[in-house]
Amino acid sequence: MLPGFSSKIMQERNKRLLNLVLFFAVVLLGFFAYEWQYFYSFFSGSHAVSSTELTSFAKASDAKNIFVLVQPGETRDTGLQDTTTNDEHEKVTVASFYTTVIGGKTLLVRGPIGLEYGVSGVSLSDAMSGTAFTLSRSLEGMLRPLNGDAKEVIRRYTDRPDNSTTDFLPYYLDMQDYKSFGYISLAIAGVVLLLAVWLLFLYMQRTSNPAKHPYNKRLAAYGPVDVLTQQIDEEMAGPHTTISQRFYKVEISDHWVVGNQLLLPMQIDRIVWVHRRIVKRKMYFVVTVGKNHFVDVYDDLGHKLMVTMKPEKLTELFDVLRQRAPQAVFGYSKELEKLWNGLKKPEKANFPGRVQMLPAQTLGEKTQNQMTR
Repeated sequence: MLPGFSSKIMQERNKRLLNLVLFFAVVLLGFFAYEWQYFYSFFSGSHAVSSTELTSFAKASDAKNIFVLVQPGETRDTGLQDTTTNDEHEKVTVASFYTTVIGGKTLLVRGPIGLEYGVSGVSLSDAMSGTAFTLSRSLEGMLRPLNGDAKEVIRRYTDRPDNSTTDFLPYYLDMQDYKSFGYISLAIAGVVLLLAVWLLFLYMQRTSNPAKHPYNKRLAAYGPVDVLTQQIDEEMAGPHTTISQRFYKVEISDHWVVGNQLLLPMQIDRIVWVHRRIVKRKMYFVVTVGKNHFVDVYDDLGHKLMVTMKPEKLTELFDVLRQRAPQAVFGYSKELEKLWNGLKKPEKANFPGRVQMLPAQTLGEKTQNQMTR
């Protein structure tokens, strides 16, 4: 026996749930596979490299572990700095650039401001003016390919007559915030992993126990699930109204409204309010850059069914519901919204009756307009 309409809807939504889990899994695996060298270095920690080993690398990725400890040679402050702009549009220095001689070649170092502090026999002013100094400690950081900023530093440094013959290594050592990417990535990956595990749990729960599926839980709010499922299947197997646009589809029978996306079934006899809504997307709260059109449908239990399509499709849906649900209130006003929001859940069924007590000027075929930034 072929599955009925309701079973197909639930199977389709379960499949989407599983596909979402697989998507997250592929994204996580792909990301860590792409960044394997960084995270291998991140977890294994920095390791010491000799000058011979360091100068043998043709590029930064030649080092299996790109987090290194380097024993510096003759070191100089280039006088060039890495700056950024803060919220007050002021330039803030975040790092300084240095050079250090390694195995006869020069390594560019992006390090903390004042790396030369405390160096015996060298004043800060001397160091910043280019006087060489020697550090007793190793430099710890990450080997990175020469980016645009680093190349510009090298160009400006070698433009100086005294430095024109400097032979730079084809990568630089970044001592600043090089682990931040790892911490942020792991935090995001942890959230994505938890979300994927939660979605997998929902998938397994809903496939093993259909009563836990939101579709059946919504039906249970209306009455016996088996009876209502049979009614939906029979009505959707016969002549009924279908309104569709690309991936969106709403099917309307004599007693039910069901959508193929995340729309849960709604019993037409229990619909109490239907109105149209337009969400305008504005840039800087002035220029309208787009609009989204909706029809919002509410039942006497406070459930909301939200459909988004082209305006002409929504007009068709609006007209069909007006014919099938004459007991409902159609149209929008701020007074209607205030009345609806002020009713407690058990009072939602009285919404049409309460509306009749409002002044006539508060009713009408208005559309709710909203704005998003």
